[in-house]
Amino acid sequence: MTLQEEAIGAQNSMQTIPSDGSPGRRSSLISNASLMSTDSKRSNSSRRSLSSRAKNLLRLGRSSSRSRPSLSDVSVAVGDQCETISIVTVRHEEALESDVITELPIGTALEIIEVGELPRRAKMETACCTGWISVKTRLNEPLVTKRASELQAVMADFEVGGQHEVQSLVTLRCGESLDSEYITELKPGTLVKIKELGMINKRRGKVEVVIGDCIEGWMSLLTRQGELLIGKVQFIAG
Repeated sequence: MTLQEEAIGAQNSMQTIPSDGSPGRRSSLISNASLMSTDSKRSNSSRRSLSSRAKNLLRLGRSSSRSRPSLSDVSVAVGDQCETISIVTVRHEEALESDVITELPIGTALEIIEVGELPRRAKMETACCTGWISVKTRLNEPLVTKRASELQAVMADFEVGGQHEVQSLVTLRCGESLDSEYITELKPGTLVKIKELGMINKRRGKVEVVIGDCIEGWMSLLTRQGELLIGKVQFIAG
């Protein structure tokens, strides 16, 4: 065998028998490096995603904290006209351990007659009782809301015997309470006559349908924001 043939044989042997420096080994190393690079990219992407989620949660938490009402938002003073926006417990004294008188349902109209030593406690009176309530929770969440002076003026326009036209779809119920039994819904354009005004919830009234079916029931005359649900009419024929 010549030297040239030996050289060719050695070259073929290097190509067919794997070694640390063979093309097959280099291909395997390149493939593994590629996989490691891909895994690294995925890991970095996962870390960035988790970081982004954490930032979003932190941002939401701060936003929620800012959206909570501050002390000034739910503070009350003597003479304030308010309305309950949650079920409220009435007690004999300012102390939370004093005897319970009753519970006020949502929508109860009340007047603040004394502010307690605790900022969230106040003495109030309604059409049916007098006692101490919390105007906000320990977490500063409001239990009552102040009524705007404009709302008082609008409510003063309602009177027994007044005839009105329904302006928005309203629910008719058996009682003054918003939880009382459902009767029906009155469509816009329905003519009603006020038979009675609410004693607990001043925004509620007992009405009868003037034309058509003879139906009586309780409905809201305006929303908590002061938007009228009925409009006064001067004269109804028949």
